[in-house]
Amino acid sequence: MQLLTQDDLAELKQRYTNPNFADAITHLRAIATHEMTHPLNIPTEGAGWTHNYTCPTHATRLIFDRDKPHEHVCAIDGEVFSGGLYDEAWRGFRNNALIKSAYAAAIIYAMSGEEDYRNHTLEVLSTYARNYSDYPVHGINAGQGRVMGQSLDEAVWAISAAWSYDLIRDSLTTDEANLIENELLRGLGDHLLTQLWQLIHNIQCWHLAGLATVGVVLDEEKYIAPTFHEKWGINAQIQNGAMDDGWWWEGSPHYHFYTLRAMTSLGVALRYRHPELLNNPRWQKMFTAPLEILRTDFSLPSFNDGWYDCTETGGIAQYVEVYEKATAFWNDPLYLNAMAHIYIHYAKRDGLDALLFGADKLPKPEPMPAESLIHADSGYAILKSSDNQKQLILKYGPHGGGHGHPDKLAITLWANGQRLSPDLGTPGYGISMNNSWYRHTLSHNTVLIDYKVQPWVTGELVRFEIGEHFTLVEALAHFPENADQPYNDVTLRRVVLWKDAYMIDVMQIECSEQRTIDFAWHHTGTLAMDGLSATDMNFEQSGYAHLTNIRTTDAQQWNAIWNNPNTAMWAYNPANTTTLVTDAPGNPTSEVMSLILRRAEGQHATFVSVIDTFADEQSINKVNWTQSDNGIQVTVMGEGLQDTWVLDTKNAIYRLS
Repeated sequence: MQLLTQDDLAELKQRYTNPNFADAITHLRAIATHEMTHPLNIPTEGAGWTHNYTCPTHATRLIFDRDKPHEHVCAIDGEVFSGGLYDEAWRGFRNNALIKSAYAAAIIYAMSGEEDYRNHTLEVLSTYARNYSDYPVHGINAGQGRVMGQSLDEAVWAISAAWSYDLIRDSLTTDEANLIENELLRGLGDHLLTQLWQLIHNIQCWHLAGLATVGVVLDEEKYIAPTFHEKWGINAQIQNGAMDDGWWWEGSPHYHFYTLRAMTSLGVALRYRHPELLNNPRWQKMFTAPLEILRTDFSLPSFNDGWYDCTETGGIAQYVEVYEKATAFWNDPLYLNAMAHIYIHYAKRDGLDALLFGADKLPKPEPMPAESLIHADSGYAILKSSDNQKQLILKYGPHGGGHGHPDKLAITLWANGQRLSPDLGTPGYGISMNNSWYRHTLSHNTVLIDYKVQPWVTGELVRFEIGEHFTLVEALAHFPENADQPYNDVTLRRVVLWKDAYMIDVMQIECSEQRTIDFAWHHTGTLAMDGLSATDMNFEQSGYAHLTNIRTTDAQQWNAIWNNPNTAMWAYNPANTTTLVTDAPGNPTSEVMSLILRRAEGQHATFVSVIDTFADEQSINKVNWTQSDNGIQVTVMGEGLQDTWVLDTKNAIYRLS
């Protein structure tokens, strides 16, 4: 055995009867026996892109059935899809299910010595070994695979295959071991060597992790050597791919954890062979950063590309495996505290990583931090209420490369355990709405010029001040003169004045010439707003064509209320502004959200909003506006509350009078 020491193996066997790990053992048995009680039916053709396993209408993952390789059902309306890309994607899920069952069975065997589990692992690995050279090299997305549809997925698959073999290898005959080592593991390793991306990228991290794991199991340095490449090895990935604030450069919580999964998989493979890799505080910061942005219901925002389920209550629980592995490296109390919360409230501690790498016992959980803060390099201004029940994030930083979204100065708002004004993330990449809506500026809470998607640009933080009475954050994004029209020489400036009871949002736009300026605000819940008129307006522009049920008002001031969840908004628009109120797709598309689009024509516009998020009773019952030469004076009133604000937008002065 190469991946575990004898001490590790002894501890693993002790955990077989440890009640703290009973859920994990039950779960692994279920994964293994689900396949052990059915014919293997290992696909004889290579798999396709799993992102294609998505309903094109509802943007939801199709229902996978191991026994129906040609029938793939939409979970929303029951429509059945078959053939082509869907069948190919099904084979990807099938291959993953089989190798996961082999890995689970191998762990059960290593702990208990039960031969049936060892035999299942051997049968799966041997069958793939006999078939591997017959799978053609194929794929058009993230590299090429053989078993899987891309080298990215091949690398992930190889890790489970290598661990499965290592856990049962001492029980195998010479012929059995040679078959798996020579035909499968070396086949995987040799193929992955041809697929290396000489880039700082999450995919390269998975290539390195797959190769390193295979290399350690086979004790072959040629597969391990790429890990230490000066320009794109693991140290270069951490140094150049992780921001100083700890976030992975692609700007997505999903891809941050996806990268950490690769890095931790590499780490556990090499922790004994190359322990010096773990002496990297920058790597440790990558585990800390998400915990600083975490909401009290243990959800995360879904910035840029990435699955929307991380925004659900307990959303970070799906990534808990990286913290289990990290405890084998550093045993940090912050990670242990986060896991204690997760396992008490949001998930069972039933993963294989808990068994193999986790702590014997987790501490009693302590409250998570509630401080407002800046993640400066990634461009996240994170505002939290003192009771940690409200959170706003203003996103102003780098675009994020190919996984970035054109959403400079967008806001996400969460309160009282509810997604109020969220970033929708991304459904499957294989559907057309991914580009026409989810990756479009219009699906985010920010500004569009002349209906067009924002070009790539990096914004900047102007001010971040935590005062006695309120917190202020100010950021701007300037599109240079050579930017694509109509954004050439356009400046967006957003100021948020944050109090526990409410917030004031100021959005300023400066254009070099006359433009159509749209300021979008998406919100969940049922909208009530007086003074709206029906219109037969329709849009053909990209993104806008998804809007339905369009109503309008020309009122300069208006009030909107959303229920379930609860939010009230008071708005002050520039003169001659038209406000459009529409229905817009959520994620999935069957979940309709309201979109308020405030439209001004001209070179300049300043939009101001007062927003009250509340659980039961509103904090605010009235807002008065007074226009001045330099800006606006706002009086906010409620039970026991009367604040008057001076918003001198001309001179960038924002204060309570």
